[in-house]
Amino acid sequence: MKRGLFYLVPLLTLYCHTVKAGTFEEAMTLYEKGQFEQAAQMFRPLAEKGNSAAQDNLGQMYQQGEGVSQDYQAALKWYRLSASRGNAVAQYHLGQLYEQGLGVNQSYVRAHMWYNLAAAQNLNVAKSNRDYLAQQMMPEQIIEAQALARECKAAHYQNCD
Repeated sequence: MKRGLFYLVPLLTLYCHTVKAGTFEEAMTLYEKGQFEQAAQMFRPLAEKGNSAAQDNLGQMYQQGEGVSQDYQAALKWYRLSASRGNAVAQYHLGQLYEQGLGVNQSYVRAHMWYNLAAAQNLNVAKSNRDYLAQQMMPEQIIEAQALARECKAAHYQNCD
């Protein structure tokens, strides 16, 4: 019996550790230490509960393949959820995906729209990317992107794609 408990206790400890939902700060600490798999395991339950920062971070991890298999569709899913909550950083990341055509059809109009939404929340890097992208676009494309951004903001970031 003692031998059985000897094996059972470490297994239970491991099981409890892997299903325990940690805080966002704990997940970030793991991420910053390069412990990506553990960070992803902690971000996921937070993201599933609607934490927009965790959703954005999980999206980044899927985009980069950090601690999870690289999966642009999964990144897109998490970015969209976060962006729909008004997260400017996630909106910026969606702009990047559209600009580069990662997991979506490349669209400067959609990229400009997302950058514009993030820039409206004073995310400076989004302003820079939007302005750079605008130099490569036709005036009617910019007008379309701006109209889409206004519609998205008026809809409180819901159903913007």
